[in-house]
Amino acid sequence: ANASMGEICCSVVNGTCVYGATEDCAPGLEIYAEDFVDPLADTLALYDGVVPIALVIEPDALPNLATNTDHPVCGSAETEAAYKNGIVYAVTTIANRTDNISMYVDAANGAWLGWDDNLRRYAQIVSELGVERYLRGFSTNVGNFNGEGIPCNETVDCLADRNQSDPCCYDPCGLLDQFNPANNEHNYAILLQEAVQEELPHWTPCMIIDTGRNGDPTARIDCSSWCNPRDLRVG
Repeated sequence: ANASMGEICCSVVNGTCVYGATEDCAPGLEIYAEDFVDPLADTLALYDGVVPIALVIEPDALPNLATNTDHPVCGSAETEAAYKNGIVYAVTTIANRTDNISMYVDAANGAWLGWDDNLRRYAQIVSELGVERYLRGFSTNVGNFNGEGIPCNETVDCLADRNQSDPCCYDPCGLLDQFNPANNEHNYAILLQEAVQEELPHWTPCMIIDTGRNGDPTARIDCSSWCNPRDLRVG
């Protein structure tokens, strides 16, 4: 078993990470906890209350579980156990060793999870974790390029009229033509909160949006171009 930079390997054969060794991924989770999460939590505790700390928990992990279950690795029982149990351990351990740290579970971006079925599956997974009381909310657009845009109010439905002239329907990547209402990250955050509250009506999560590389929303004409497209700017 091996765990490096948060990646959990359920078993290692000849130096290669192998999935499918144990259905509960217990060996990999043990090392993830002891070699990664525990030292991190101890370090965070030293600075808890001394400097403001906000954490984004495991970018892309739960989104992969929500949308890539058909993949033989991403959809295996071992991977599901690693993602779910690993994130639960990380969140609860940090929460129990600190008092002032804000944690946000990663929720990918609107061009990935914005479709209704993806959002509902993601919200269901979050609900199954049972850690919402330790979380401040969700992070979106981490390492991605989607513009924040303008949030639509409840009277505007960009999908109902894809020629909608309201500025909140501005759609440089053409997501609305793919029946994805998350044409910008503000609209995605609204949809995400609604989906999560259907599963967890007692919780109102906050959202943070990564603007590190989304300063030019016209740099891409296709949101599937995710690997360092050119001409991007700081948001």
